[in-house]
Amino acid sequence: SEAQLINLAWNWNEMKESRFQQLLENYGNFLAASSGVGSPYGGLFALFHLTHISAGQITMTIQYVGDQHNLLEQAVDAIRLDDLDHVGQIFPVGYHHYLGPSISIRRMPWLEATQILNSSGPNQRGKYKSAYMIKPFADSQIEVA
Repeated sequence: SEAQLINLAWNWNEMKESRFQQLLENYGNFLAASSGVGSPYGGLFALFHLTHISAGQITMTIQYVGDQHNLLEQAVDAIRLDDLDHVGQIFPVGYHHYLGPSISIRRMPWLEATQILNSSGPNQRGKYKSAYMIKPFADSQIEVA
């Protein structure tokens, strides 16, 4: 099956506290509204890297696998900031492979997308553990971040 990937990034030097709060609220509210049994967004997965300011950027990679090709665009529209556009990612973050500076949606076979995200390359495997949000960040959590 086909997968879609997109990278979003926001430069820390352009991130004001109000923008940061809006970004976390948009992300949390979208996930809360789009999760649950039977959701059309069941094939959507997001890696949100709330990095330290020294990393230069906050980054997010979103993957969607499914037949409704406009859902990834809807997710991006729900998360985007009102007064600051996302830009291309400049550097890799953590153990996840760097997808490059493009901000366009990439379409590829699911296996290829999986191998790109975990940087294992062809015919390799990896094991990961994740925590998934089921409700938005509370205001007190946003203030601490």
